[in-house]
Amino acid sequence: PRVRLDQLLRQGWTTLLTLSIANIIIAYFLVVGIPAI
Repeated sequence: PRVRLDQLLRQGWTTLLTLSIANIIIAYFLVVGIPAI
């Protein structure tokens, strides 16, 4: 079956947004958490 472009874009955006949010949270904990130890 052919994948429509809007479906592909929506899937890509949701995946990238969740990954980037998780990446920001992990980076924040790494930067803030390590000097506190």
